[in-house]
Amino acid sequence: MTRVNANEWCPLFASPDGTKLNNSVKIGEFGQAAGVSMVADPDGNTAPLLGLYPELKAADAVLATAAVVAGLYSRFLVNKAQTNDCSCFGAELQMRVKANLGNGQHAGAWLYWEQSGTVTTTYIEAAAICTVESETGLTATYLHGLGIDSNVHASATVTNFSAIRVGTKGSCKPFDYIVDVASGGAPVVGLMRLTAVANVIVSSGGLTKTEAGYLIVYIGTDKRYIPLYSA
Repeated sequence: MTRVNANEWCPLFASPDGTKLNNSVKIGEFGQAAGVSMVADPDGNTAPLLGLYPELKAADAVLATAAVVAGLYSRFLVNKAQTNDCSCFGAELQMRVKANLGNGQHAGAWLYWEQSGTVTTTYIEAAAICTVESETGLTATYLHGLGIDSNVHASATVTNFSAIRVGTKGSCKPFDYIVDVASGGAPVVGLMRLTAVANVIVSSGGLTKTEAGYLIVYIGTDKRYIPLYSA
């Protein structure tokens, strides 16, 4: 089927001032064999269901100090107190697998930072930046910059299962640090808090002035011990 320009066929997209929608928009149907078929996109390397291609053009004016721009911006505002056990997310990106997958990478979201040409950066660059913000009126039991939960069935067979995996492709540059605590970002309470879990954290020898147990880490398949000492 020949691709058509929506602004030539639908007044909804023809306005030079943009379009405002006050109701939800659905593309395809939710259900088995009811979604939109994915086909190759001639305009890019990735075949998208919805393609967005924002650009800060070379002819555009420089952004103002402290300006923030985003290729995709979504704000979910909660103005009604919730009293039931419910979940609210600014975005839910889900990949459901119901057929075998071969080699490759498969995820609910792919966050990618790429550079080309000659570029010099002087501050923070990342594939993902997570920020938590509040005012003085906040009272929270748990607040995380990043939360990772496992909903994998206990009977599932997984050869290597981890919350975070760090790898290096081919001859690419490996990371210098797995975790880097920036200047001024040192924790007030501590760098890490671990709940005692069998085979992960072991305490032995009692709490004395010299030895208060140890942490077990694996280097390859070799078990190593990091001693802990009480004050």
